[in-house]
Amino acid sequence: MNNKPIKGSLEYIVSNMKNLKDDKKNYSVNKGIKPNIIVIMSEAFWDPSVMKGIEFSTSPTANISKLKETSIYGHLESPTFGGGTANSEFELLTGNSIHYFKPGYMVYPNEIKAPIMALPSILKSQGYNCKAIHTFKGWYWNRREVYKHMGFDEYRSEEYLIDPIKKGFFISDEYLTDTIIKELEVSENPLFVFAVTMQNHGPFNDNRYKDHNKDIKVSANVSAESLQILQTYAQGAYDADKALGKLTDYCSKLSKPTIVLFFGDHLPFLGQNYKVYNEAAYLSKDNLNHENDIKLSSVPFILWSNYKTTSQDLGLLNTSFMGSYLLDYAELDMPNYFKFLQEFSKEIPVINRKYAIDMEKNIINSDNEKYIAYNNDYLLVQQNMFYEDRVFEDKYRNWIVNENPNYNSNLNKISIKEVIIQGNQAIIKGNNFYPNSLLFINNNSHKYKYVNKNEIHLKKNILKGGSNIQIKLVDSKKNLLTESNSYIYKN
Repeated sequence: MNNKPIKGSLEYIVSNMKNLKDDKKNYSVNKGIKPNIIVIMSEAFWDPSVMKGIEFSTSPTANISKLKETSIYGHLESPTFGGGTANSEFELLTGNSIHYFKPGYMVYPNEIKAPIMALPSILKSQGYNCKAIHTFKGWYWNRREVYKHMGFDEYRSEEYLIDPIKKGFFISDEYLTDTIIKELEVSENPLFVFAVTMQNHGPFNDNRYKDHNKDIKVSANVSAESLQILQTYAQGAYDADKALGKLTDYCSKLSKPTIVLFFGDHLPFLGQNYKVYNEAAYLSKDNLNHENDIKLSSVPFILWSNYKTTSQDLGLLNTSFMGSYLLDYAELDMPNYFKFLQEFSKEIPVINRKYAIDMEKNIINSDNEKYIAYNNDYLLVQQNMFYEDRVFEDKYRNWIVNENPNYNSNLNKISIKEVIIQGNQAIIKGNNFYPNSLLFINNNSHKYKYVNKNEIHLKKNILKGGSNIQIKLVDSKKNLLTESNSYIYKN
């Protein structure tokens, strides 16, 4: 980490946590209810209507506005701006703060090389099936390996998606929602899904929706480039909000208790040098009391369920504190570290490199003694949990998945069962065929027609008696993800 711990303080913190560790009165665990938990980290999601002087033909966040009436909501303090998505999810899933690493440092590819305590491992210990879905490349930010260490049972990345539907440059948010719904339909055990969207990824100075009807139109007294950026971004935000509405509509009809947490990973990059933000006069010139810092790091979240109806505005909260809040909301057990984060956030809901914000919404600068004391406490406990002997978590191994031999096993079961000749076509039948798969005959790659996950077609004359047929799934970096059995074709 970027800072060295202050010697001698950890013992004090641990000793003062004894009551919290031994007493569960503050954390009601309902062993009779294990709700499905769906977490959606929506790419660059934000509400652009907070900028003055910009008009939208319809609200880009209509569903969220309606859901607030029966939900917990507010804003998360994102540790990044315009990119670095994986750092936001690292905070949400682990409770660790990015602010204790060097600015711009990406934790996933550099630090997570072994099992780590995170929401999926915590939930898996309580009987959950834990699945991650991202509509982009599996190797990106090394997620494929990181998710294994976090305890996910399965990571369905772009390579494993069946008949993905794009809107603009990327796979649509609605397709991702439909994928989540399919998981809910077949899951027997309580389900945890962590889903990352891609449709509204920047930059936005394009006309990616030219082949689609615009659901939302923007008018503003800004430059032509800024107007195009706003139009593209607003359509993506509208679609993200619409997809959330589709998911909550479905979940509202489920008999199984289900929770949905939806949040943005960071604010959108709206042009060089904050072009749109400046043209819309969203940013102040003097940045007093970190006004701009707060504006550029506050992303909306909503925590909805189909069995609780309390409406509450939590205000602004560290992304790293949201995981503990989620477990408490679901009335599930949690490690001591997450209990510490929950208690810490009740006093200091926001803390980063520059400032902290207390429960009275007072802004505390980083040179203030109160800031230094709280910052040292968080740093020390995170340091101990992340790098050292974890004395803070006396049952640490109960909360991690030390070995994960079945990770992605169901996704990786590609099998060829039979080859049927119909006219001039050879029909290959089996299981888990993916559109991105490669077909090899006698070790030579051949083109084919993808029909569905159980069937592909190719020309009959390619096959000869004794031909060795095999299907391989390879990612865009030529990494072999999985391969089928070798099937010997006989005339």
